[in-house]
Amino acid sequence: MGKTIAIGLFLLLLAVGVMFGVARDLYSRERAVLKGVVTETDAGGAASKAQPLRSPTMKVRLVDGSIIDVAVTQTSGIAVGQTVNVSEMVMPWGQIWYKLKSE
Repeated sequence: MGKTIAIGLFLLLLAVGVMFGVARDLYSRERAVLKGVVTETDAGGAASKAQPLRSPTMKVRLVDGSIIDVAVTQTSGIAVGQTVNVSEMVMPWGQIWYKLKSE
């Protein structure tokens, strides 16, 4: 009985996580387009015992001097020092996230 409840809770949490990710992508709206300069890129990488699987990321310094993490699907073709446009996205519940603006 205890294992069944544990498995059920695990599957429920997994489903909630997947739904959160899908909702973030489908229901977020663009609030602003910001300009910035790429300060760091990380192509992500395969999982190992020391480090789990990582998604590609990019850090961008905005015109006002703040540094943000930007969601990207790949970092190839983007060099440190390159000027980029970033979309400031707002989720329905108010959380803000950033993604690279497609040209």
